[in-house]
Amino acid sequence: MGLLVRDNVPEILKRRGFDCDAIELEGDELLRATTLALLETAQLLAFDLLGRPNGTVSRLADLYDVLDLLSRQLDVWPAQVQEYRRQLGEREGLMHGRYLVRASKR
Repeated sequence: MGLLVRDNVPEILKRRGFDCDAIELEGDELLRATTLALLETAQLLAFDLLGRPNGTVSRLADLYDVLDLLSRQLDVWPAQVQEYRRQLGEREGLMHGRYLVRASKR
């Protein structure tokens, strides 16, 4: 299996002397590849944050792009997400990352 890459990457690889086959994905194949790219990108960002947090802008940009692609595939738009986040913030508060909860049922 290959990697889901930015649109110009296959041509860049060819110019650099690599042999590569680029397959244009659609439908379920694209959704599966995007989901795997989301997991991989989030994992790479986490590794960077744990090891050397100075390289995170690039990883965050990748993560935003993968989330944007996934949103378009699912037909969920930024305004919808922002509205949901606003409603969630009103109900449960904002996510400032201050609380780690360990809970068990009594």
